[in-house]
Amino acid sequence: MSTDALTARECGRLGWIMDKVETWQTHALRRKDLFRVFDQLAVTPEGVVVFIQTTTRGNASSRRKKIQASTVLPRLLKNENVRVELWTWKGEDLRRERISDCGAAAALGRSSRKTSSDTPGSSTPATRSSISRLHGRRAS
Repeated sequence: MSTDALTARECGRLGWIMDKVETWQTHALRRKDLFRVFDQLAVTPEGVVVFIQTTTRGNASSRRKKIQASTVLPRLLKNENVRVELWTWKGEDLRRERISDCGAAAALGRSSRKTSSDTPGSSTPATRSSISRLHGRRAS
């Protein structure tokens, strides 16, 4: 199953409405992300808008850097009803990170189809100092 399909299924499980905002440009034979960063846009039941970049676990570092380098990120984060998240998948195991500023991310935990509990995700050594853990809390 693709990361897009896994993300759509997880958003549905959370009760979020979600749509894919990445498009295929036939003339260029390439994909284009919303604001050159995001693959999906979701809205929580509480009305929070979540911009999601989804990828495989092995590409997490490059995608995190891509989000943090984006010129649109500071504008999005000014609004308290907007969140920016990086969702990384390894099989059906999900790790979510909330990007809180241009240099920091917070691990929201892991979700797996095998268990219903979240456990903190791991970080890469290069970003370990900029990631804070949110133990025991599930992001909504």
